[in-house]
Amino acid sequence: MAISAGKRRRLADPKRREEVNRMADTGGPREVRTLMQAHEALSSIRPPDDAAPQVWRDYYRRSAATYARVAEIDRGHHHEALYWAGRESRKADEITAQLIVSASAATRQ
Repeated sequence: MAISAGKRRRLADPKRREEVNRMADTGGPREVRTLMQAHEALSSIRPPDDAAPQVWRDYYRRSAATYARVAEIDRGHHHEALYWAGRESRKADEITAQLIVSASAATRQ
C-alpha cells in the first residue's frame, strides 16, 4: 500500500507521529474524534498482507466499530464515516463466511 506525499509529510511531523502511535497503542483507535484521525490510526495498525484471515477479520471489525463511533462524533463526515463502517463490516463478514466454508470443507475430508 503506497503512502501519499501528504500523508508522509503528516507522519514525518514528530508530534503527529506521536499522536497516531498513542492512538494505536492505547488498545486501538478509541480516542479518534475525526475521520482523518480514524484513517491514520487504523492504517498504522493495519496487519501485513500475509496475516491470517482471523487477524484481518478482527482488524475489519475494529475498523467498522471505529468508523461507526466517528460517524456520531465527526458530524461533518457522518455519511462518509458510515460508508467506511459498512465497507469494513462487509469485509469482516466476507472473511467470516470464507472461514466457515473452509472449516466445513476440512471437516468433510
